[in-house]
Amino acid sequence: MSYTFSGKRRPSCSRRSVPISNTAAMGRARMIVGVCRISLLIHGNRSLKDKRQVIKSLIEKVRGRFNVSIAETGSNDLLQRAEIGICAVGNDGAFVNSVMDKAVDFIEGLHTAEIIDNSIELINL
Repeated sequence: MSYTFSGKRRPSCSRRSVPISNTAAMGRARMIVGVCRISLLIHGNRSLKDKRQVIKSLIEKVRGRFNVSIAETGSNDLLQRAEIGICAVGNDGAFVNSVMDKAVDFIEGLHTAEIIDNSIELINL
C-alpha cells in the first residue's frame, strides 16, 4: 500500500482567542515570564576567541544548573564586555524571581566575569 501526498496542507484548527482578563475566570493557571539582563566585564581578555570561550562556558553552566534559556544578547564585538539574557517561565512569581536571583548569584560566584549591571523583570501573562 502506498500513500501519496501532494501539496502543503495546513491542519484545521478551531482555536478561539480569549481575552487575558477572562483566563482566570476560565480556571487557567497564570503564566509568569522572568527576564534578566546581565552586563559583564571580562578581565584579562585579549581576543574575541577568548571572550567566546568564557561566555560559552558560563552559558552552559547556567543552563545546566537552572534549566533556563540563556544567550549572549549584546556587546558581541567588544573584547572585555558582554551582555547575556536569561529567561524562565513558571506559574509562581516568587519561584521565577528566585531562579533569576540564584542564576545571578551563581554567575557572580564563578569569578570568570564581573557583573557590572543586572536587571530582572517579571511579566504576568
